[in-house]
Amino acid sequence: MDEIVDPLYEKHKLGTILASSGLRRVIKNGIKHEVDWALVKIEPNRLEHINTIRGGGKYCQGQVECEDLYPNGIVPITELGVNRVHASGRTTGLQTGEMSQCMGSLMLPGRASWSRSWHVIGNLGIPGDSGSWVVENTHGRVVGVVIARDDCNNFTYIAPMELLIDDIKETLGANEVGLPPRHLKREQTLDAPQPSRSSSKRRQLVDAISRSIVQGELESATASRKGNMNVSPATVPSFG
Repeated sequence: MDEIVDPLYEKHKLGTILASSGLRRVIKNGIKHEVDWALVKIEPNRLEHINTIRGGGKYCQGQVECEDLYPNGIVPITELGVNRVHASGRTTGLQTGEMSQCMGSLMLPGRASWSRSWHVIGNLGIPGDSGSWVVENTHGRVVGVVIARDDCNNFTYIAPMELLIDDIKETLGANEVGLPPRHLKREQTLDAPQPSRSSSKRRQLVDAISRSIVQGELESATASRKGNMNVSPATVPSFG
């Protein structure tokens, strides 16, 4: 039987999910964090030659010559707190805010215990903004990723990027994980070196786990969102 191809899907397809953490917790330095990441192979026709936050340069003190900010590094967890930041969300667009001075407690729908999370005070992070990169204004480094919102207190909770990078590295057994180079040529993504036999086996395992995680994550997220419709954000933060 021939596979049915949806023209609309093919036109708007972004890429293919290669691996995902699912929404889960990790412990770093004795602190319980929420993590939620996915690695996506971007379709060549959707790949930009550089990674930018459109218009973000106006917030970045070190990039005054460039209108569009290029995220050029990752802020260590040890440097988080009292950072002026900005992000470009799917729903809110380009927004700015300020990091909290200390971590707060977070309980996502379906959790039976609290975790700890840094948060940003500002208008970014409403539903639809989940996954947006939060970037510091001073040097243009990535602070973290939006994971939840507390509308009552005007807080947006984030997962530190350093934590996510470390988790990706550990999960995939990678030697190095980081931001893309400043000037990425499209042929560089298409002519990547072939993986070794051992890494191919690991990739097969990761792909199998990822498919299971992604399916479970979608079902869980759907159930959580439905169950969260009548919950006060002051008690349980909503997903972004």
